Amino acid sequence: MYVGVLRVVLHIPHARTLKDGRAVLQRLRDRVRSRFEVAVAEVDVSETASRRVLAITTVGDDGKVVRSVLDKARALIEQDSDALATDVVVDVFTWKPDAR
Repeated sequence: MYVGVLRVVLHIPHARTLKDGRAVLQRLRDRVRSRFEVAVAEVDVSETASRRVLAITTVGDDGKVVRSVLDKARALIEQDSDALATDVVVDVFTWKPDAR
């Protein structure tokens, strides 16, 4: 089984309040979840309205497919005009659970 994780640091330049930042983040989360059927969560919560960090994860039997899904999610996020991806890390690894 392959596990893929995408971590994206977002800068939301027009966010003046935490509520503004959350609204942009919620819209992005909903779009990514519905289009790619992945898990999306805000991580590394910041008290700054303009900085947010998203983690996106998916699993599958083919590492290339897992990587492709994360790359497409990244492209969708990078196309958004309200948020700028300032730091992106993608990792796909093999996970072998203990056979018990």
